[in-house]
Amino acid sequence: MSVDLAAELAAPISLAAVVKGAREVLGALLGLGSEAPELEIIDGWQVANRLRVSSGRPMSAEECAGMLIGGRIPACEGESAGSLTFEVGLVGVRTAPT
Repeated sequence: MSVDLAAELAAPISLAAVVKGAREVLGALLGLGSEAPELEIIDGWQVANRLRVSSGRPMSAEECAGMLIGGRIPACEGESAGSLTFEVGLVGVRTAPT
């Protein structure tokens, strides 16, 4: 399952930043605070303004709800809007893609 976030990327975004943000959102929405599960990116790449990260594993409804948040940030002058798409998985969990 993937999550699409509409965003204008001002600069290349690190995959670590995506994981950190995803974990914070998941923890906040589920009321887990600092006990939110550790997440990791299994695979990812970026071309221009497009970032794709894939874990190859389905997410639970709770995890998916934690990811369904998007936003817009100013793009650098002359740059077009990009699409941020990513999937995350729990650390150490490896399953076959569905």
